[in-house]
Order: sequence, then C-alpha cells, then structure tokens
Amino acid sequence: MTSVLLPNLTFVNFVAFLSEIGMASAYILGFGVRPFALLGMVFAAQLYFGLYTHPNERPWEFIFIIVICWMFFIYAAGRSLGLDALLRRETKLAEGNGLIARFYRWAS
Repeated sequence: MTSVLLPNLTFVNFVAFLSEIGMASAYILGFGVRPFALLGMVFAAQLYFGLYTHPNERPWEFIFIIVICWMFFIYAAGRSLGLDALLRRETKLAEGNGLIARFYRWAS
C-alpha cells in the first residue's frame, strides 16, 4: 500500500477527477454515453466493494448508481436528444461493417 498507492496518490486523484468530469460531460451532452456508463458502473462497483463495511456509508446508494449507469448503457441515452443522435443523422460514420463503424454504433 505505501509503496504503490501513496507515492502515486496525486496521479490516481487526477485520473479519477478526469473520469468523473468525462462521465458528467457525456451524460449532459449525450455523447459517448455507453462507454462512460460502463466506466461509471466500474467506479461505483469499486466504491461499493471498498466502502461496504464502513459504518457511515450506505451500500445501497452504490447499487443505485450501478443500476442507473446500467440503464444509460442499455437504452443508449444519447440517441434520443443528445449529440449521438445528431451525429448519427448527419454523418455516414455508422454505416458499413468496418471496425470504425461497428465501434461507433456501439459507443453511440
């Protein structure tokens, strides 16, 4: 713990901050909601497992966050009113069977 985490704590905080800002931006703008929903599920799961036995935490809150992120992933929330919907209508990037088209269809 002291040789791995503590010397790199500022880097871990920076990565967590950027990930959370990315998730919030993706949910607000509706751009790339599915990949960020998966990232949100992973973050909430690691918080759940790390803080489950803490007396001042409520573990059901993390389950709720995982369920909300799962719903964002399943329903691809950006496809109705977000940037994903606009990009899918205006570009031909999602057409075809290439690697980029398949990834774009999955991510948006």
